[in-house]
Amino acid sequence: MTTLTGRVAIVTGGGASLGEAISNGLARRGAFVVIADRDAAGAQRVQKTIETSGGTALAVEVDVLDETALRHMLGQKRIYLPLAGPAMIPCWAKPPPATTS
Repeated sequence: MTTLTGRVAIVTGGGASLGEAISNGLARRGAFVVIADRDAAGAQRVQKTIETSGGTALAVEVDVLDETALRHMLGQKRIYLPLAGPAMIPCWAKPPPATTS
């Protein structure tokens, strides 16, 4: 099993469901997990679960649709798992121009 000790993993949508499972798995491998979710209570719950299991984590309330907040959070990224947001792509990515038929 690959160790992630000394690495920082940022998981958007990490406060529930698939994001929670991935956050826990990364923590079990030794990563410091940033649980980024617009649901602060969910992110804090996952942080507590990880810490109770001996891992390290930080809950961060962030809306991935807020470009400024997302860019600030990603400034120190190590592993980025976009599990929340439209089509799970960065919000600053511009859609292709509309075509007319």
